[in-house]
Amino acid sequence: MIDGNVLYGTFADQKSRLDAVLDG
Repeated sequence: MIDGNVLYGTFADQKSRLDAVLDG
């Protein structure tokens, strides 16, 4: 569970950064 949460958290963080870049 912990590993899954960390993995999801990392994915969400990267997606947020990507969205921020696309939003310019």
